[in-house]
Formats: sequence, structure tokens, C-alpha cells
Amino acid sequence: MDPVLIVDDEPAVLRLVQRLLDKHGIRSQTAPGAVEAVALLSQQDFSAILLDYYLEDGPSWPVLEAARSSPVGPPVIMMTAQGEEWLAAEAVQRGAADFRIKSDLFWKELPGIVQRAARQAEADHAQALLASIVESSGDAIVGLTAQGLILSWNGAAEKMFGHNQAEALGRALSDFVIPESGSELEQVLAGACCTSDCLEAQGVLPGGERLDLSLTVSRIRARTGKASACAIARDVSPQKQAQRQLQVRLEQRAAVAELGRQALQGCQTQQLLEQAVALAAEALGVEFAEILERVPDPEDAPEGHPFQPSAFQGRLKRRSGCGWTGDDPDAPIDESRGWFTLGCRQPVLSQDLSAETRFEPSAALRRHRAASGLSVVIEAAPDPFGVFGVYSSSPRRFTPDDSNFLQSLANVLGSAIQRVRTQEASLERNRLMAFEAEVFRALSQHVDAAALLSACLAAMVTHLGARLARAWLLDRGQDVLQLAATAGNHTQTEVGYQRIPVGQYKVGRIAQTGRPELSNSFLTDSDVAFPEWAARDQIVGFAGHPLIVEGRVEGVLAMFSSQPLSPSLSTVLQSVADGIAQALARLRSQAALRQSKQRLDLLVRQSPLAVIEWTVGGEVSAWNPAAEAIFGNTPEEALGLKWTDLIPHDHVQRLRARWEDVTRKAQHSIHDHVTRSGAIISCEWFSAPLVEDGQVVGIASLCRDCTETSRADEELRKLRHALEQSPVAVMLTDGQGSIEYVNPRFVEMSGYSASEALGQKPSLAKSGFHPPEFYKQLWSTILSGRVFHGEMCNRRKNGEVYWQKAVIAPVRDGQGRITSFIAFQEEMTGRKLIESQLAASEEKFKGIFDSMQDGYVTADIAGFLTLVNPAAVRLFGYRDAAELLAVPCRELFADKQERNALLGTMLELGQRADQRGTIRRKDGTLRIFEGSSRTQPGPDGQPRSVEALFRDVTERSQAEADRQARQAADVANRLKSQFLAHMSHEIRTPLHAILGMTHLALGTQLNERQRHYLEHIQRGGRALLAIVNDILDFSKVEAGKLQLELVEFGLDEVIENLVSVLAGKADEKGLEFIVRVAPEVPAHLLGDPMRLGQVLINLVGNAIK
Repeated sequence: MDPVLIVDDEPAVLRLVQRLLDKHGIRSQTAPGAVEAVALLSQQDFSAILLDYYLEDGPSWPVLEAARSSPVGPPVIMMTAQGEEWLAAEAVQRGAADFRIKSDLFWKELPGIVQRAARQAEADHAQALLASIVESSGDAIVGLTAQGLILSWNGAAEKMFGHNQAEALGRALSDFVIPESGSELEQVLAGACCTSDCLEAQGVLPGGERLDLSLTVSRIRARTGKASACAIARDVSPQKQAQRQLQVRLEQRAAVAELGRQALQGCQTQQLLEQAVALAAEALGVEFAEILERVPDPEDAPEGHPFQPSAFQGRLKRRSGCGWTGDDPDAPIDESRGWFTLGCRQPVLSQDLSAETRFEPSAALRRHRAASGLSVVIEAAPDPFGVFGVYSSSPRRFTPDDSNFLQSLANVLGSAIQRVRTQEASLERNRLMAFEAEVFRALSQHVDAAALLSACLAAMVTHLGARLARAWLLDRGQDVLQLAATAGNHTQTEVGYQRIPVGQYKVGRIAQTGRPELSNSFLTDSDVAFPEWAARDQIVGFAGHPLIVEGRVEGVLAMFSSQPLSPSLSTVLQSVADGIAQALARLRSQAALRQSKQRLDLLVRQSPLAVIEWTVGGEVSAWNPAAEAIFGNTPEEALGLKWTDLIPHDHVQRLRARWEDVTRKAQHSIHDHVTRSGAIISCEWFSAPLVEDGQVVGIASLCRDCTETSRADEELRKLRHALEQSPVAVMLTDGQGSIEYVNPRFVEMSGYSASEALGQKPSLAKSGFHPPEFYKQLWSTILSGRVFHGEMCNRRKNGEVYWQKAVIAPVRDGQGRITSFIAFQEEMTGRKLIESQLAASEEKFKGIFDSMQDGYVTADIAGFLTLVNPAAVRLFGYRDAAELLAVPCRELFADKQERNALLGTMLELGQRADQRGTIRRKDGTLRIFEGSSRTQPGPDGQPRSVEALFRDVTERSQAEADRQARQAADVANRLKSQFLAHMSHEIRTPLHAILGMTHLALGTQLNERQRHYLEHIQRGGRALLAIVNDILDFSKVEAGKLQLELVEFGLDEVIENLVSVLAGKADEKGLEFIVRVAPEVPAHLLGDPMRLGQVLINLVGNAIK
């Protein structure tokens, strides 16, 4: 047991109580007061507290409050020497466990009282702990009578059953479970006492919902023999739900495994699809399920439906073939949901189809009142196979497990479908490869277009299963397709297919657009030319490809099939069509080449240019009549000649490198040659290598005799070179002003390239600066045969404006007629810019000069002003600058010595000097100035002029002097205040001692005279203290810090204090001291009595002096 705390301010009582408790083995600790007791309570636990009601520092309620601050605090037994009923009631009300009077009986029973109180406290603690455990338990704990009526109902029970304690107390526990569980509960309560039973039950919530419970019922019998029971209920709904979900998942996995087993055994795809919808409907407990197969090509979908039904389980009946019975038999249940699911590529759950906004549920779903649905994608590379969906007619919340199960079934189907697709794709690839091989073999063997096309169409029928294959070639003259070849077994007898206008029917449309087409809905296509034949031969699939040569459609290749065509066929047909088009182009090129060679031979023979062909070694291998006319050698004589035979011997070595260059790339050259007669002529050559299979097999050359024109060209070349190198822009125009030539300087200056300028008018660079009259005068000048000289402002290509000096002159022909114009242009933008900047700078300087606040002057060495600004005129007080400039510098200074010193400083060459002095204005007044000056040297290095800046600082100087005077006065006042404060302190210290001792002496036994003397000393000391305070007040008045009191006071007291202070002084001087107060003066005033007394003492004291 914890020790007992004894609190009493009587040591004897503490020792007595401690001895009594020690005899009975009860440990104890003592505290003489409330503070010590509270401290001990905060440090350790006690089993009980013996507390005296009244301690030295008052009632002991703080100790009682500290003990009861904890719910499990020790019991407190209050002790008192007097027993009053009200005190006992208050103690119990404040939380005391007992209230006892200190008596012999109390001391005798004290150990027993303490032990009983401690045991009761432990029992109360245990009861509170049990109640706390029950209330904080996560299980519902219910106290019951033997008949099963509820006695207690904890918070967990309220939360679990949805009824508060007031609603539950007095009712039978069986009211809160289903009847079956209630009957079983009543049987358990009727069993033997002191036993426990566990049972599973189902509770009923206020809204009718049920929850699974694990219920433990214990039957109890109290010492009195009264029977009762306790029921502990635990919500096991999550565990039960998990068990049920586990069972569902096991069944779903079994269904997936069964479908996978059938797929591995090679079950047919349709059987797998039907088995999958049946398993899904059964395992998920839905009314119907469906699988929609996606149509690979939306254009091939029957009547625009992008899906075709593949399997169904549910209330609707499946029609043979495809589609469903009902109001819309050919429409699957939910195409819109199928499209949305394909777009998401993840499970799509709809808990409430009537509120679905992501897609529009189909009419079939609404007719069958489908309330909720779940759909997933069946993936089968390379493209999704379709959508697997299930639907329920009642609202249902599909779980992630449901989604995973349906997706697992879809994955099994996807794997099986992908395996079948892989096998079919392999057969398709082999068939297409055989077709391509046969076509390209035909392309390489046949040299006739008709035979080539017939062989390719036959391969199309053999390997691709075409019912009919045809090829048309374009007749551009009549813009129609002419049938060129056909193959296949067909019943078509119409002849309209032999010539098809471009743009008509499917074939004509392909020729018009140049785009291939593949369709598996040929029977329903409105562009079919002969629908009767198509229906008779059951043509389903159609594929057509344009034959394109160098970007132009030259024909159409088409096949017709009674079976649907694979999309992969389009790529193969495209390759085949390209190969056929290239082969047709090759055949046409070969025919064109033969014709071209014939025309070329004719052109070479009739050409005015010499056409010569050389071997790689440089020997003549071909020589046309023009070559014979130039060099004089007949073709027979020329064959075998080397190129060096036609060159002067001294030129051979120089031209050998050029010949070697010709064997690598085309060359243009002009050089001298020797004719058969030995004459030297100048020829222009255009030569290029002849390449076959990447090898140079010869050289072809074109040559013309340019002997006469070479001299003129040389002169022209020199002139052009001069113009090209000219630093001046040159422009040449025809008689109408169109530009025919510009040199590089013009390109550089204007920004327009030569190609941009040629053919344009000179106004290309017009800036818009000059008025129209300027250009009229220019044209008038040059059209009259005179030369124009002037400055022009033009605009570059980038928008910049530039200035140029232009000379434009007309050019005349031999008859004196003006045939063209030539312009020479020299840019002068920089000079114009400098002139403009100089003018702007002068204007800016003048503005600054006139608006300066400081006076500015310049003077020559003789002492005369040469330039002044308006501020200087105002500073010296003159009317204008002209009047000031007439005044010599020496007359502007007030003091002669100061003037000489300032002027001497100014004339020190290269030195900048700061001055301060006094000037004399025109009206004779003097002003103080500050300024700076600098000497400007002349060309010889000697001082030439002086420039100076002046500023009037008269007001500023006066303000500075005033400020310094105020500072000196402030320092003096501060020193005086410090002195007064120090002196008042030194005086008041002994004065306070005198007043203090006087006050103490007045408190002793004194005779009447002694008391009179001491009171007189006291009043005089107080008066002296007031005077000291006056001194301080004077300093405060000067500092502006004095504050007056505003209180009500009696005038008699002030007068009495005045008499006591000064009556003795008056008597010493033999003066009669009389006090008279006018009747109209009130006895009581409102103000500062101390300050009034000081004023009166000062006045009367001065009068006595």
C-alpha cells in the first residue's frame, strides 16, 4: 500500500498520528502546510490523505483540490478540532471522503478509518478502470438481465447496431438480431450460470441492413445469488465478405482455367467464344453477356455497323448467321459501348446505365432494362479482336475482381484468336510471296507491254484467287482508260468496261484521284458499273491500284474476288503496281531512246557547231561537217587525230591539265587552235565526259569559231572589270529607264542583288524624301542631253535611308539618239549624318547653356568677357548679355586683392581652380559666390582664354552662419542645464537628510518650544527644497519640459507656509510682516499650489532683501 500523507500545522499532531499509523504498519509522510503537501502530491502517490481543515496559511482547500484533480486521486479525510455541520457539508461537497473531529475516539479508530478509505479508493479505481475498458473497447459489450434485457450498452454497441443507449436500455438483445439468431440467443441465456457460449449471429441495423456477428454470452451470478449475463459482440462482416469473395474468385479462376484448357486442346474459335459468354454469365450472375467482333475496315461493315456479333448468352435469341432477333435484328446489343471500350483499352464499368454520359447506351439495352454493365477489350495482336460485355437488369456495383475475371476470360480468348491469326497470316504471307515472285519474274522476262500485263494478271488469278483481273492504260488524248489485258473465269458479257472515262465508276475514280482502293462491300457500292454481273458472279472483294510513272497516272490494275480480301493484300498490290509501272516506263523509255538516237544523229549532222567525240586517250572518234568547216579536215582525215594535233605546240603543256579535268567533269574553255592550213584561230569549247555504268568511255565536245568576237570580248572584259572594281556605284538603264546593269558597289550600297535590280526601274530605291518636282527636273535634264549633278536620298532594301551624290548622263548611239542612261553614285550618308549631328549638338548645347542655373563666362587674357549665359547676366544684375560683355572683368569683383588673386589662379595654364569670393552687382550690392575656372591653351601652348562657372551662395552662407550660432547657443544651454541639475542634486541630498532627521525628532517626546523650533526648521527646509525645485523648473522652462499640476488646494496653507519661511528673515531686518487677503479672493483655488508658493516666496523674499 502507498504511504499516507498527514497534513497539519501542529507538530504534536503530526507526531501523534504518525505513531498511531506506525503501530499498525502503515507508512506515512508529513507536511506542515498546504504548499509542502501540494508539492508532495505532484511527486509521488499516496493511498490516503489526513488533512487538517485549518492550517497556518488558511483553510486547506488547495490541498483537497490538488488531491481531487486526478480521477484516481487518494481519498481525503478532513480533520478539525470543532465539529460544525456546514463545514462538514462543504468538505464533502469539495470532494472529501470523510470528515472527522479530533477526539480520543477518532485517534483510536484512525488506523481502521485510513485502511477502509484506502481499500474503498482501490475498489473505486478498479471500477473506473473497468468502465473505461468497457467504454473504449472496439467490441460491443452489453450487460443483460437473466431474461436477456439490456442493462448497459457501450459506445461500440451504439456504433455497431446504430441505436444509442437510451434506445437500447430495457429492450431484449434479441430485438437487434434476426429471428433465427434471437432464438439461439435465448437458448444460450437459459443455460447454466458461470458458463460462456459462442455463436454466430446476424445483426439488423435500423435501415434493414444486416451484419455478421461473432457473439460471446457469459452467464454470471452475484454473491447475492442474483443472475445476470454479459454479451460481447464483434462485427465479422468483412471476414465473412472476404470468405465469400474468395469463394467467388476460386470459382472464377476455375472458369478461366477451363476456358484455357479448351483453348489449348484446339477448340474452334466460335466454340470458345460461346463457352466464354456462358461462363461469364454464370460466374458473375448476370442476365446476359455478349462478344462483339470488330470489323477491321469500317467501310466493309454491313450497313455502317462497326461490329458484328460473335457470341451471346442471355434472354435474347441469336439468329443464324449474324445479328440478333428483336426490333433491330442486325444490330449488336451495345455498339456505342464497344467503341468507347476500344478507345479506353481498359475495363469500362457502368454502375447505372441510365445516368451514363460517356456514351449513349443502345436501344436494345433500354428495351431489356439493363441497369449496369461491364466491358473489356479482347486483345489479339496486331489489332483488338473485339469487346466482351456483361449486363445486369438490376443495379449492381461490379468489383475489381469482377473486372479482372472478365479480363482474364478475354485474355484467354485473345491468345487463342492470336494463335489462329498467326497461322492464317503465315499462309497469307506464303501466298503473297509466291504471287510477287511470279509477277517480278514476268517483269524481268517480257519486253512487250501486252504480254507483260497478261502474265501479271494470270498470276493474280492463280495465287490470289481472283475471279477476274484486268489492266487498263490511260489514253491521254481522249482522257479514257483503254482495256489492255484481262484474266480469270467470269460471266461478264458487257463491253462498256473496255473504255472507261476517267472519273467514272470505281476504276475511273482511281485513275482520277491516283489513290488505291480496297473494299469488301462491292455488291453494295454505288460506283459499280455492272451490278448485275457482280451479283451473278458473287463478287464481294475489290482491289484497284493506279499505275503511276513519274508522278502521273498511266493506268489502273484491278482484281475482283468472290471472297473478302485481306488488308495486307493492299501493300503487295501496291508493290506489284509500282513494279508494273516501272516496267512499262522502261519499255517506253527504250522505244523513246531509239527514236531519240535517230533524231540526235540528224541534229549532229546539221548542227552549226562542231560536234566532236574523243576517246579516253584523246583521239577523234566522231567528226561532223561543222568541224570540217572550222578545222579544214574531212571526217576521214580527222579520225585518229589527237587533241594535241589541233593545238599550237607551245600551248600543249599548259592545256594538258585542262584535258585531264575534262575526263572527270564538264568544262568550258576558250583557247587557240591550228587549222589544217596552219592558221591560228580562237575556239570556244563545251566538253563533258561520256559515262556508261559508272565508267568514262569517251568525251563529247561542242566547238565554235570565236576568233572575231574574242577581241571585242577582251575589250568589253576590261571595261567590265573596271566597273566591277569601281568604288562608285554604277547603274546602266535602257532608254525607258529599265535597269540593265549594276556593279557590285551598287549591290553593296542598296542591298539589292543584281538579279533583283535587273529589269526594275531606278525608283526601286526611292525613299519618298524628295518631292515630285525634284524627279521632273532630273528627267528634264537628262532627256535634254545634259548631265545631272545632285544629292539624292534613297532607301536600302532593309529599309535604311542613305544619301548619295549622283551624276547621271545620257548615252547616245552613232546617230546621236539617246539609247540608254548611265548613273554614277557615291554614298555620302556619313557626311550627312555628321552634319545633322553637329546641328543637333549645337542646338542641344544652346538649350543647356541657356537653361543652366549656374553662371557661365569665358574671357580672354586681356580680361574682357567673350561669352556669358543668361544665368551669369542675372547673377551680376545686368539687363542682357550685351550690357554685361561691355564690362571689364576687374569691375565685377568687390575687393581688389581678392580680384587679383582670383585672376592669377585662373591664368595658371592647365589648372582647374575652385574659388570663393565677393562680386559687385550692377546696382552696387555685394553677393558671395562659389565657382571653378579652367584655362584653355592656344595653338602655341600659351593661355588663350579662361572659362568659369559661378554660383550665388549668399543665402546659403547666411544660413550656415545662423546654424552655427544656434549650435553654440544649444551647447551653452545644455551646459547650464547640466550645471543646475548637478547643483540641485548636491543641495537636495543634505537637505533631505535634514528634513528626515527633523521628521524623526518630531516623533519623540518634546516640550512646546523644542517642537516649535523643529517645526520651524521643517518648514524652512521644505521652502529651501522648493527653491531648489524652482531652479530645476527654470531649466525645464527653458527646455520646454515644465508641467504644472491642476489640483484643488487651500490658499491658507500656501500663506501659512510663506509666513513660516520668511517671517524670521523679516524680523531679523526689523520689518513688520503683515498678511492681508482681499475679501473677493476665494479660500480654495484650482492650480499648482507648490509652484504658486514658490512664486510668492520669491516675490516676498525679494521684497525683504
